Amino acid sequence: MHNTRLVRVCAFILFAALAAAQDPASIPLPDPSGTPHAELREVDGGLGFRLRRRDGSWTAATRADYRLKLRYREFDPLVDSPAVPAILSATPSNRLFIVQYHTQGLQRYRDLISSAGGRCMLFLANYANVYDMDLELAAKVQGLECVRAVVPFHPAYKLEEPLLAAVMATDAVENRVRVNLLTTSRGLADRAKVIQFVEACQGRVEEVSEATYLMSVTVRVADLVGLAALDAVQWMDRWSAPEEDMDVVRAFHGMDYVEAQAGVTGQGVRVEVLDGGCDENHPDLQNFIVHGTNTPSNHGTCCSGIVLGSGANNFSARGAMPEAFLVIGDYNYLSGGSRYAHTAELVNPSLAYRCVLQSNSWGNTRTTSYTSISQDLDLILFDHARISILQSQSNAGNQDSRPQAWSKNVISVGGVRHYG
Repeated sequence: MHNTRLVRVCAFILFAALAAAQDPASIPLPDPSGTPHAELREVDGGLGFRLRRRDGSWTAATRADYRLKLRYREFDPLVDSPAVPAILSATPSNRLFIVQYHTQGLQRYRDLISSAGGRCMLFLANYANVYDMDLELAAKVQGLECVRAVVPFHPAYKLEEPLLAAVMATDAVENRVRVNLLTTSRGLADRAKVIQFVEACQGRVEEVSEATYLMSVTVRVADLVGLAALDAVQWMDRWSAPEEDMDVVRAFHGMDYVEAQAGVTGQGVRVEVLDGGCDENHPDLQNFIVHGTNTPSNHGTCCSGIVLGSGANNFSARGAMPEAFLVIGDYNYLSGGSRYAHTAELVNPSLAYRCVLQSNSWGNTRTTSYTSISQDLDLILFDHARISILQSQSNAGNQDSRPQAWSKNVISVGGVRHYG
């Protein structure tokens, strides 16, 4: 018992010491050959850096911003690292560490740490990555000339603010909650660790995106502490069911002008409207195929008409691209079992869909934050670059938007509130 306590005390002393380094004065940062590739220097009264280009010239010096931008808090690890609740602090067995560099992250820095045995898992602003490594290697990495600070990636950093509050509220710990969860790496290994933990605490695995980081699980609030402590987990936030958006649209778009000036009506374009299903018998929507299962809904039918309606019943009610080809998708029945697999089928040249555009007037509960859902859709678009995804921001009349709309690779539209 005393030996265990001594190990914990020594480990936490080392945790504190890892970030205890001081910012140096103006000095060069050499690469293994001894040639300086970066230089720290004073810029506008603060510390900054410049980088050497391949031709030997130097970039302009940039003032550094060493704040780590976490949802838990933004902080400089050498100046004001935040207090973390004891139950959500990293233990000596923690393998995830934030490594912040003196300059912007360079591949030579990551290669250097990787060659020593660290695994680069995540990017983190500013000038940082999250690595998988043990405490001994973390101490060695702190000694590298390119490294400014090494601090634990605490479990507290992995929880959305309302989940963090629920964990700390003793009257809520027995409540069950469904959360979206991002694993630290793609693939079976991390998913298996999460599944094992969830099943061991009598929780339930709700959904798994095989090709991305996203999972959805239901557990007790108290079990979020153990989930966040897993090195296989990078982030958790609240799950929500899909919700739909739609308001009057055509009056704002100027589509008639575009058609009159350029004759653009969507000829040759294939578009999926992913929504709550569509009426296959609607006279304005007769040029289509169904992607997977379709359960007709008024909302999905209206949205399909706004995008591709032919105007057969009412010429003035034509859609934005009346001559485009409609692919009907239903978010309740994603083909292949996940958004990733569904999107991959859309751009697969051997399948019938071959879409270049997907329109979405639905999404999960509105937020002003980048969430696990946002990250998942960003990854999907990063892996499938030959399709553009349009996403409604919703109609709240404020900054609240669907989490999909905060994805960096998505075209977010619909930020208009109409009256009448």
